Amino acid sequence: MNIITKLSRWWLARLQKKKVNKKLTRKEIRKRKEIVHGFNRLYKFVKWLNTKGLANRRERKSFWRNVSNGEPVLEKTLKQLIERYEVKK
Repeated sequence: MNIITKLSRWWLARLQKKKVNKKLTRKEIRKRKEIVHGFNRLYKFVKWLNTKGLANRRERKSFWRNVSNGEPVLEKTLKQLIERYEVKK
C-alpha cells in the first residue's frame, strides 16, 4: 500500500471514532426518545389490531394486503372499529 491510502484509511478511522464518541445534545436525546415512544405506540396499536381489533384471520389478511398495496384503509378500519365497539344509549 502506498502512503496516501494508509493516510486516508487513518483519517477515515479517526473521523468514525469522533462520530461514535461525540456526546448527544439534550435536544437530540429528547428527539430520539420521542421517536422511540412513537414506535412503541405504533407497535402496541398494531399488536392490538392483530389480536383484538380485527375479528378473524380473513379480515387481518385483507387489511394487511390493502396496506401493502398502498390503499387508504386506516380511516375505513377505524370507522368499522368505532361502530363495533361503540356503546349505544
